Amino acid sequence: MRLAAILLLVLALGACGHQAARTPADVQDAAKFAGLHLPDGARDFRTNRNTGGINRLVLLSFRMNPGKVDEFLTGSSLADPQPGVDPIQVSLRGQLGWRLDTLTHFEGTSDDNNGRTRQVVIDTADPQQLTVYVAAFSV
Repeated sequence: MRLAAILLLVLALGACGHQAARTPADVQDAAKFAGLHLPDGARDFRTNRNTGGINRLVLLSFRMNPGKVDEFLTGSSLADPQPGVDPIQVSLRGQLGWRLDTLTHFEGTSDDNNGRTRQVVIDTADPQQLTVYVAAFSV
């Protein structure tokens, strides 16, 4: 009986369209939807996406070298981020284990283009590597 209940829960959650990336193709799909240019050396990718219903949500986080931030922003057609700005919606901040409320040094930017919203936070606390958090969705 417990096994049947667990199986039913797993199937129900799977039907919601949430998926964790397991392959480079998942990362590329997430980046493509979000209109992101991933710079050489980007690593430690984590993604989640909801493609169910009429809306689509993609969450992506990764690490990159600080020297690649201009390449990332320019290649992604993102405006310069502003210090202390966290545009990611409160309801999305806990996704993928993100703890954005604990960041001490960060900058952010967002845009709306052709029915797609992108919200980006860059954790700048570690001068050796930046962590980038992206929420992109269509409405």
